[in-house]
Amino acid sequence: MLVGLVLAGGKSSRMGQDKAALTQQGQSLLQRAQALLTASSCEQVLTSRNTPGFLQDRYPGAGPLAGIDAALNSLTSSDALLVIPVDMPALTPILLSQLVNAGQEHNLPCYFKDSCLPLYLPVSQKARDYLQTELSSGGKARVQTLLEALNARPLPCAKGESLSNINTLNEWQGWLQQTASGSETSL
Repeated sequence: MLVGLVLAGGKSSRMGQDKAALTQQGQSLLQRAQALLTASSCEQVLTSRNTPGFLQDRYPGAGPLAGIDAALNSLTSSDALLVIPVDMPALTPILLSQLVNAGQEHNLPCYFKDSCLPLYLPVSQKARDYLQTELSSGGKARVQTLLEALNARPLPCAKGESLSNINTLNEWQGWLQQTASGSETSL
């Protein structure tokens, strides 16, 4: 089963407000990310958010890997995760399908060469063990180190701008202007 995971538990400190709650055309970034995963053939969508009603990290404050760890530990080894951050509003189902297709074809984690996220990640004991070791030590593990440990496959991405994330209010306002002018399409 393909399970989607939205990483939405960050502090949004550079934004100055909760990025997941930012809205465009009546839809929050969180709602958009969840809909994107559903449109990308995910049979279930989880959201790592550390608030009631969402997936809780086993290692609070450990960043994106803590959300991935929580999701991996809630799934079976026959599942795979499609992981996206909440703050990439230009992602499309077509782009995510490329990750899923390559990951299923090679039975390996896959990501785009210029960005660690989004990520296709087959559920495996090796991934669980790696994350538990890294996160329980209290270190600041990164998604890139997970990819290296799992021999993930980097894929080329012709639409690199689709992998841009929104971190500041200026970036968000620029995104809104871009979409209002029709240079980006919505989901």
